[in-house]
Formats: sequence, structure tokens, C-alpha cells
Amino acid sequence: MCAYNVRQRQTLDHDPATGPDRRRDRLRELGLWLFGATALYLVYWVARRILF
Repeated sequence: MCAYNVRQRQTLDHDPATGPDRRRDRLRELGLWLFGATALYLVYWVARRILF
């Protein structure tokens, strides 16, 4: 339905984030990347301690 709306109205269904909202989204994304990298490292560390 979204593609249909873009073709008919020639606009997006929502306005992209700008200003503080965009900054908050970028910080949230960075935090999730750091959390994921930390979780992967902890799994690696635990596997090394147990398996080797």
C-alpha cells in the first residue's frame, strides 16, 4: 500500500526525522550496535573459557 501511495500522491507517508529526533535515532542505533558487539564478545569470551 505504501508504494501505491507514493505513486499516486508523489510523497512519502511520513516525514523523515530531522533535528533532535534524528540525533536521538542515531544515538539509539549506535547504542544497539555497541550492545550487539559487546554481547558477541561476551559469547566469544565465555566459549574460550569453557571450550579451551
